[in-house]
Amino acid sequence: MIAFDRHSRVKFFTHLIVISMLFILPEVIMNYSMPRRHAELMWGVYFKAFLYMIVFYTNYYLIIPRTIEPPKRQILAFVSWNVLLVLATVIVNYIGWYVMFPEHRMFHKMFSPAPLSRMLMVITSFMLRDIVMFVLTIALSVAMKLSEGWDYIEKHKQQLEASQRAEELDNLKSQLNPHFLFNTLNTIYALIAVSPAEAQDAVHRLSKLLRYVLYENPAMVKLSAEIDFARNYIALMENRLPAGSVETEFAPEAESDVDVPPLLFIVLIENAFKHGNAARGTEPVRISITRGNDGSVVCRTRNRFVPGKSEAEEGGIGLSNLRRRLHLIYGDAASLYTKADGDIYTATLTIHPKKSLS
Repeated sequence: MIAFDRHSRVKFFTHLIVISMLFILPEVIMNYSMPRRHAELMWGVYFKAFLYMIVFYTNYYLIIPRTIEPPKRQILAFVSWNVLLVLATVIVNYIGWYVMFPEHRMFHKMFSPAPLSRMLMVITSFMLRDIVMFVLTIALSVAMKLSEGWDYIEKHKQQLEASQRAEELDNLKSQLNPHFLFNTLNTIYALIAVSPAEAQDAVHRLSKLLRYVLYENPAMVKLSAEIDFARNYIALMENRLPAGSVETEFAPEAESDVDVPPLLFIVLIENAFKHGNAARGTEPVRISITRGNDGSVVCRTRNRFVPGKSEAEEGGIGLSNLRRRLHLIYGDAASLYTKADGDIYTATLTIHPKKSLS
């Protein structure tokens, strides 16, 4: 059953325009340019145009979907049905022309007392011309139908990939949130014994962080919001460190009006504190979120660490999830490089916000 909704109507009239420009308009122009032929043959042109449309739409809506449209591959059936269709259309065409123009010189030539060979040549030339035109109409129908089918498949594939990407991102975020909460609660637990007042302030900061994570966490946020989130988290971590243990640099407000995925930098910041604290060195934890000259956003962390630990022991799952998330959102427009030099560990995350895949 063919449903003629708005999209179908637009497609229908688009086909009419294409058919008219390729097959009908040339004959109309030719007849208007020859006044003697115009009055005599114009109705014949309209009649043949009607036959072109029958051939086109019979293929488009009936023959092609049942024979060669993927996943079907019934080439023989397609050819057979179109041979019958073209023969029937040619016969109807000549019957119609004979009814409308019985005195036309074409029929005089065909039925004149000329030699049989000449009559056959005349008939064959007219039929070959019309058969070629009907075959071209079929080819146009096949091209348009299959191209629309391939376009639909490609769009459906893209929608499916986008849906899968969104679902995987949600899964990664659902893994990230408990991980972040666990680390933060550990920090507050340590503060309770040392400084209840600071622990109380830490709980207040944690409530802000949780509000951002749980309730203000769309697909994209402003860089300024992510920087505020990082500031709160760093302030929370500083409560358990000596003064001067953390150095930070953030993009100014004027450069922060760009969209980035939420919680994109927290994994690197968490790791910097986790492994920097474990190393217990004098080297401060350095964290920066800045803008590059090319419009990129760059997050860098630098901290001491204990050499010899495997990636899994250093929280490699978080970095693995981060890499996967970057690939899903940005493809090749994002990079994450890590480097261990002696007991110094650095991580550099670079994204190009305008090249997001989502």
